Amino acid sequence: MIVCEDCGDSFEWSERDQKFYAGKDYEPPKRCKSCRDKRKRMFAEKKARGVAVKDAKKDGRGGQGSHGRSRETVRSGNRR
Repeated sequence: MIVCEDCGDSFEWSERDQKFYAGKDYEPPKRCKSCRDKRKRMFAEKKARGVAVKDAKKDGRGGQGSHGRSRETVRSGNRR
């Protein structure tokens, strides 16, 4: 059992899921399915509104794109 980082509920991490995560070299999940889904919706809504979504954990570059510019800069058309 794992405790969700967001809601604090315990959730099952099946043997099948553990094998999948190990095969992809992923870390164990920190959030339950409903909190992961809620978080995905939140980021999708922000993206749809054009709000810069920065998640430093995701790409290790503070949310910057492949050219070292923030997503917000690229969207606004201010190219370097």
